[in-house]
Amino acid sequence: MSANPRKIPLLDPLQRPLQRYQELRFLVFFGMAASPHLFILDEVFSWTFFALLIYRVIAVFHSRLLPSRPLLLVLTLAFLILFFFRVERILGAQGGISLLLVMAGLKLLEIRRRRDLYFSVLLGFFTVITVFLHEDSPPVALLMLAAVIGMISILVESSRIAGPACRLFDLRQAAILSLQALPIALVLFLLFPRLNAPLWSFNLGEKTARTGLSDSITPGSISQLVLSSEVAFRVLFDGPIPPPRERYWRGPVLWRTDGLNWTRSPQMMAPAQEVPMGLRVADYRIFLQPSENPWLILLDLPASAPDGSVLSRDFQVLTQTPVSALRRYQARSFTSFSPLGIDPMQQRLGLQLPSNVTPRMRALVAGWRSGAASPAQIVQKALVHFNQQPFVYSLRPPLLGNSPIDEFLFETRRGFCEHYATSFTLLMRLAGIPSRLVTGYQGGELNPQGDYLLVRQSDAHAWSEVWLPDRGWVRVDPTGAVAPERIERPLDIDAALGEGESALFVIEGSGLFRAFGRNIRWGLDALNLSWQRWIIGYDQSRQRDFLSHMGLGWVDQRLLSALAFGLAGIVFLILFAYLRRQGRERPDPLAKAYGRFCRRLAGIGISREGHEGPLDFERRVLSKRPDLAPEVAPIIGSYVGLAYGRSSPEGIDRLVKRIDAFWPRRRS
Repeated sequence: MSANPRKIPLLDPLQRPLQRYQELRFLVFFGMAASPHLFILDEVFSWTFFALLIYRVIAVFHSRLLPSRPLLLVLTLAFLILFFFRVERILGAQGGISLLLVMAGLKLLEIRRRRDLYFSVLLGFFTVITVFLHEDSPPVALLMLAAVIGMISILVESSRIAGPACRLFDLRQAAILSLQALPIALVLFLLFPRLNAPLWSFNLGEKTARTGLSDSITPGSISQLVLSSEVAFRVLFDGPIPPPRERYWRGPVLWRTDGLNWTRSPQMMAPAQEVPMGLRVADYRIFLQPSENPWLILLDLPASAPDGSVLSRDFQVLTQTPVSALRRYQARSFTSFSPLGIDPMQQRLGLQLPSNVTPRMRALVAGWRSGAASPAQIVQKALVHFNQQPFVYSLRPPLLGNSPIDEFLFETRRGFCEHYATSFTLLMRLAGIPSRLVTGYQGGELNPQGDYLLVRQSDAHAWSEVWLPDRGWVRVDPTGAVAPERIERPLDIDAALGEGESALFVIEGSGLFRAFGRNIRWGLDALNLSWQRWIIGYDQSRQRDFLSHMGLGWVDQRLLSALAFGLAGIVFLILFAYLRRQGRERPDPLAKAYGRFCRRLAGIGISREGHEGPLDFERRVLSKRPDLAPEVAPIIGSYVGLAYGRSSPEGIDRLVKRIDAFWPRRRS
């Protein structure tokens, strides 16, 4: 009695162990997907994830380093405890992403088989989505696209029984799959009902950088800000771009001072009671970078407040919430306007003096007043004083003491725009002229590749506004009396200067290498603005404009959803039919002709068996019908020579013609 043969169980495909190159590829692509979180999230959790990632890479070559399940459980509990003690808002987006990242790092430590790999790839896709909650720049989008294609290639490779000879084959297949999905994604992007703001512009709320202007100013604060070349905002004008002398971008207006600091007045933040009447109008769109400040920047003087903001009594544009994401808004300003009045509150605030006013300051102002017939002449005398005395416009002014304005006016005489603006404003108050300090930006670099203005943090500026009886509130920039170049050209922040040395300005066209670098920078920035306008900025309003242009402005949200899914389904069916047709093997003309030959013989009662080769079939045909030998023998002989020997298009054509002429008849 023979023993039953032992059954060998087939290995479940999901339980197959991973090869080394599969693990390394996945870890690289997962690291790419998580890398933007490194400098955004809490450093404890982000660096913990990358430490686990690096440890897992080492474990690829030394599998004994992989922790056991009990140790993984202990690590998970430890990180959960750390999470609850470290994160203030557990239910916030910041805390959720931090927890996701750490748990993903722990999941990497237990990847051993294909089942673990599939789950981790899905986790990687979800990680890619979370990146766009706080970062939406084109470089990051390209990085995430590369990570997604890489993880798709891992799924493609894992679905094979045997891998291809070239590892790049899977990446090519993944890129093709992504391109095939592009039409459906485009339809849903254009037609699926949009929110009022892009989904990925929601603020994380916990750890966001604060950049740009402040709601207070001290001597030296703006000079530190201008050392940054970061973009503050971009401006697209609907008409001609104003000349540099009119490019004053209004920000916070400061009234109160203790002689050291200047701050805003809460009374002036109420809605404006007076609407300015403009003589020249400028319409434009601003793309304001995140600043975490509750105000918008507009060209001086704002005609009205954009949606979601309010125009204050001193013509600041205030928002209810800080600008935590890219803010796009349409604006209108008056570059020339009629005189604005002054109320008793503004009169009192505009003449407020600190306690550290010195006798030298009073004597200086008294000299101006003695020979002036009007407040306008006092203003002019002050500007002449700044122009004729040895004042220096410096990016690195000397440090000042407890009486900074007195020391600046009579001792150091070296300062940046806030030194001149604060001292001029205080001197005007000593002369009995109501004045206020305005901070913002001045100038802007014209990008000829996009025909828009690029305003950087280095363009931060401060100036003064004085109230004259016959002209209302008038902008006076004392910096222009000391350094007129500041109004016409941007600062050269790359120039290395010592303390107190005069600032340098950019001279366009200085050197071939510098011009080449500037053109590259312009091109990249124009690409970034296009990305912000047409991709990130494709909100509900822009979608409505697109639908109206297509004649679908009447479609409501429900119908638009049905239309989006309907068109996406149609595109899917078209792609499915096309790919299915492409996937079918094209019939071999030689096999097709031989099949037609066999069918004609079957029509007279001689059918070819499935196991029967051409020569065996020929012998059986000739045994039954010797009269067909003159036609059958040459056809089968040619077929055998072409199918199993050397094939040529000419030989196939001759055989096809013989078969087409072959029409055997039954015997009577």
